[in-house]
Amino acid sequence: MRTSTRLAVASILLLSAAAPALAFKEQLDRRMREYLVRSPRAEGSDRRADLAFWFQASVGMTKEEVGLLLGEADAMTTDPAAMGALAGKFWPDLKPKVQEAWTYPEGWTFYFAGDVLVALTQYFRKIR
Repeated sequence: MRTSTRLAVASILLLSAAAPALAFKEQLDRRMREYLVRSPRAEGSDRRADLAFWFQASVGMTKEEVGLLLGEADAMTTDPAAMGALAGKFWPDLKPKVQEAWTYPEGWTFYFAGDVLVALTQYFRKIR
């Protein structure tokens, strides 16, 4: 196969592999723009860059904002014992202020006081 043909095939493969990721990013961009238009409080806040540019959840965000960025949680709990198990060594500091926890893949847990994200942890669970 000629070099030009190999390059053409390689670029087609790269573009087709990147297409789902680009479609996801475009959908996320659209959702964030729509949210920022209908939520003037977020528009003027420090969280705007996290929502519109970095696409990352950060302390101070609302449950709605975290849900927009990350989608539906794998699990949600308001049980203090379950939240304590998820938080591990951080639970003594979190216990007085946390009322709910959401878990996501890769060991991420997001802790909320009312409607506001107040902490997050990531633990890698050992596979036995």
